[in-house]
Amino acid sequence: MNINHLKKIECLSTGSLNLDNILGIGGLPYGRIIEIFGQESSGKSTLSFSIIKEAQKVGDICAYIDVEHCIDLNYLENLGINLNKLLIFQPNNGEHVFEICYKLINTKIVNIIIIDSIAAIVSQNEINFSDNYIGSHARLISKGLKKLISIIRKNNILFLLINQVRTKINNFFSKEVSTGGNSVKFYSSIRIELKKIGFLKNENNIIGQEVKINIVKNKLSKPYRETKIQIIFGYGIYKINEIFNFSIKFKIFKKYKNKIFFNELLYEKKEIIKKLLLEKCFYKKIENLIKKCLIL
Repeated sequence: MNINHLKKIECLSTGSLNLDNILGIGGLPYGRIIEIFGQESSGKSTLSFSIIKEAQKVGDICAYIDVEHCIDLNYLENLGINLNKLLIFQPNNGEHVFEICYKLINTKIVNIIIIDSIAAIVSQNEINFSDNYIGSHARLISKGLKKLISIIRKNNILFLLINQVRTKINNFFSKEVSTGGNSVKFYSSIRIELKKIGFLKNENNIIGQEVKINIVKNKLSKPYRETKIQIIFGYGIYKINEIFNFSIKFKIFKKYKNKIFFNELLYEKKEIIKKLLLEKCFYKKIENLIKKCLIL
């Protein structure tokens, strides 16, 4: 792919250096549809909240379409999200979801729209028990995205779809597929799969989880790249280990026996971790050095 073309792609950080790195363009592109999908409790909503937080840092306005009607405002505040700068909608049916999106884009008041989730979208006919779920669900999603795709690109909207997986069974084997039919896969420029692979513990207490991320589709860079992120319950994506590991990789921090050498000073690993946690200026300095190495 032409490097000059890649430089022109306007992106937003996901809040994870690991994920930004494997996306190949430094984050999520504006003017595109992005699907984040995975099993229940695999970190999909937490990742979307991290994206909202990053968006607010650069002055973007986000709209969160809470189809599941289960958003926890206290949790969002704990993550550092400014609720006064977040538009939240709780539509009554699937048709209403896409009506909201269409109006938001055409009025040019938002930069980012997140639908959480595609699986929870239900048409008015389904609510009235007058339509077949699987067929009508896929038709509604396809019709809605088809109407939005051109104005998403025209207005440079980052359009994020949170989706769940279901088990598809045939005569020989079963596999997990995301909901919404083929239209979600077709219209998405990037598809990000999340899988919970383990828990994070502090002594005997479970404090978070480790999540494996796979880029299963990427029209803007290489697909099928993988990484892992850590999520701390009530905190969000834990970036300190990402910062530390990249600092070692790019020799910003240099290992000297069992210690870390930086700016002509020796530190224990736990000391440098604590410094990253507590000193915002130091953290930002190291993060910026890493981004230069990653060309983010």
